[in-house]
Amino acid sequence: MPPPPGPLVQLTADSLLVNAGNCTVVRALIQNVAAGWLDGEPIVGGYKEKSVCPCTNTTYNLEA
Repeated sequence: MPPPPGPLVQLTADSLLVNAGNCTVVRALIQNVAAGWLDGEPIVGGYKEKSVCPCTNTTYNLEA
């Protein structure tokens, strides 16, 4: 019997470099983990996306 699949924790964005005032979509995908949060917001059903429009250099965090 093969071992169960390992955890999948993925964070992507439509654009990695966004000029101030422009927007992009950040997406989080998690599988085979107990829970996950994108910038402190819970990820329900293993997937979360949000539109962001940063005015300064910004880091987005995915925790699982």
